[in-house]
Amino acid sequence: MPQVGVHGLRHSFASLAYHLNMPEKVAMQIGGWSDRETMSKIYTHLAQMDISKYETQMTDFYKKANKKAGKKKSCNPR
Repeated sequence: MPQVGVHGLRHSFASLAYHLNMPEKVAMQIGGWSDRETMSKIYTHLAQMDISKYETQMTDFYKKANKKAGKKKSCNPR
């Protein structure tokens, strides 16, 4: 297992807190940040799993919208 210093643990903590939907103020208090921008821009990293989850949600939304649009067209011939 690689050695991780305190600085690396802060990155891990901020990223995991985001992944777990921890309120920002709680994460800031626990992690010792006084500035939300510093925590979110420098310390918080997105996991590929989180990105994939939202990509899937967007894809599903558009698929459902296309199906609904197709049904409306076939029900209303002009």
